Amino acid sequence: MSIVTGFTIIFLIAMLGLVLDLGHLFIAKTELQNAADSCALAAAAELGSINGSTLDRATNAGVRVGNRNLIDLQREPVDIQSADITFSTDYNGTYTRDIVAGTRYARCAPQGQNVRSVSMWFMTVFGIDSMNVGAQAIAKTEGAVSCALPLASCTTNALGNNLGFELGRWYSGRMAAGTAQTGNYDWIDFKGIFGTKLSDTIAGAGQCSLPESTNIVNSQKGITGVAQAWNTRFGLYAGTYNDPALYATDTTGFAYTTRSWPLGRNAFGTTYPQSYLNQEANHVPYNPDAIVDGKGRPVNFPGNPSPSSSAVHAAGQDGRRIVVVPVIRCSDWDPNGKDQPVVGWACAMMLSPIADPNNDVQLEILRVTGPENNKPCNGVAGVPGSISQKLVR
Repeated sequence: MSIVTGFTIIFLIAMLGLVLDLGHLFIAKTELQNAADSCALAAAAELGSINGSTLDRATNAGVRVGNRNLIDLQREPVDIQSADITFSTDYNGTYTRDIVAGTRYARCAPQGQNVRSVSMWFMTVFGIDSMNVGAQAIAKTEGAVSCALPLASCTTNALGNNLGFELGRWYSGRMAAGTAQTGNYDWIDFKGIFGTKLSDTIAGAGQCSLPESTNIVNSQKGITGVAQAWNTRFGLYAGTYNDPALYATDTTGFAYTTRSWPLGRNAFGTTYPQSYLNQEANHVPYNPDAIVDGKGRPVNFPGNPSPSSSAVHAAGQDGRRIVVVPVIRCSDWDPNGKDQPVVGWACAMMLSPIADPNNDVQLEILRVTGPENNKPCNGVAGVPGSISQKLVR
């Protein structure tokens, strides 16, 4: 009887040890999964604006946020490393340490470079000293069709229909304090947004992470490289911005001027063989004869880029020339000022590549909305360019 009792006690202790150790293992895995989730979400949050710094930004964000977690009953650091964070254009695609224009998924696998072992308490009696736990998470970006461009357009009639704009009209002209007219433009930055230079934002996705309170813009002085960045959206690559895989072109590079579009307005919505939607469907490249100087010669853009092929445009992104811009009052504009209020948002089409960001920018206003419906390019209320992240593991 005593022998049976002894075996029973040993069996019960083994079962108790198994329960405690498995519970310990489950908690450790849950803690590691929390770290993986937060890491993937933080990395994906940086994919809204893809440019030359995105890989570093996304990696650093994932490492920093993920490593705020602890494992093994909140006693040990997780120790996520850069190589644990990878990216892909497709959920079921290959995850690598590369980011291209279509990258939308971030994967974080904390145990990838540093396998986590959890020490056993009771199972050591049976020769099991530790067991490994693993976790991974995949997050993707979701949100706006078009992100905000760091370019403000002004209005002299903020209380009028469509904020004083005429829909379908082409607007241009650099703003000047005291004399600005509706449709004039200037380069800005969004208050509270730091870390990405103007040209990178333009060549990338635009500003895709505006906080809900964004209603203020500041004047922007540093416009070096803006023309080359702008022109990538037309398939014209030069200088720093010479990689179609990183700086996506629109699906057409067709330029709209009164020379190429005799109607002079409504290039987006009018049914006509050369309408934007038709040129987009046929992936028509930029034609060097579309923009000429005073002597009738094609304009040389910065870096002397050559037009991309139809195949490059076919691999581009829809709507790269359809952008959201903040609208301010012309009377508020100060080229040296800060804290200039936004009165609404306009959805506009970039008409042509530019040689000079001081003089050449021209936009067709497609739609205008006020603060109550701030995402005019896709008709959904919310901050323009706002993105969210979603776990898809």
